[in-house]
Amino acid sequence: MNNSANPKVPLNLASCGTPNIMGWCLGERVTSLKDVEVNAILIKVSKQFDAQNLVRITRVGNDIVARDKIVYGVFCDQANEMEMRAAGDHEFAIWYFELDESSETYYRVTRAQTQSTKQRTEPDHLTLAYVALGAGNALRTAGDSLNLDEFEGQMGLISQVVGRALFLDIVADWFEAREGHAGVFVYEVAEPFGTAYTTALLKSGDAGADPAAILREIMSGCDYSQSDIEQALKDAASNPKSGVSFRH
Repeated sequence: MNNSANPKVPLNLASCGTPNIMGWCLGERVTSLKDVEVNAILIKVSKQFDAQNLVRITRVGNDIVARDKIVYGVFCDQANEMEMRAAGDHEFAIWYFELDESSETYYRVTRAQTQSTKQRTEPDHLTLAYVALGAGNALRTAGDSLNLDEFEGQMGLISQVVGRALFLDIVADWFEAREGHAGVFVYEVAEPFGTAYTTALLKSGDAGADPAAILREIMSGCDYSQSDIEQALKDAASNPKSGVSFRH
């Protein structure tokens, strides 16, 4: 590796530590600890062990003398850098003289630019289609004796349901930026969401239909990590375009 790299090139290093560190871009080699701050994310490259691991800085030197001589860090999860890589990992020290060693080097890394970091403003057309398909399934199951006055007719109901497609895609983008999906999102999530959300609207009206809760239940039934679901929903709710609030 060179001392600097193209920050637009995604990092994909075969490793014995954190396998395939996807979603990250390689930056400059760290040659001084002076500007390394708490929560900075670095990659430690070990030639001895043929391993690359993400490191989150947890502490820096606590006085003027130590500030540029030592920092502390932990190996962190590539999908959620605020979590440790494994339960058995411990905080370790990084000394200034280690930066000059050839067997172990440290580089700055940044998140790769993804649709989620670009703040999606429109839903994917396939997500829209499959949410609408799910809504149609719910209407067929409900039968013909429906009172849709609350929604100003069937078109109003469908419009309200597909209006949640952007929220689904914001959540989907969160997973795309990390380890990907447990299956085919439109089949396994978008369509069932359209069905479940429509059913909830018909049963309880808008006040009783919580799109985030419905999406959480559907994704929990797939092979998504529960902690990832919660973080994705929380991040999506912080996007004003999602139109939802986050509740556990």
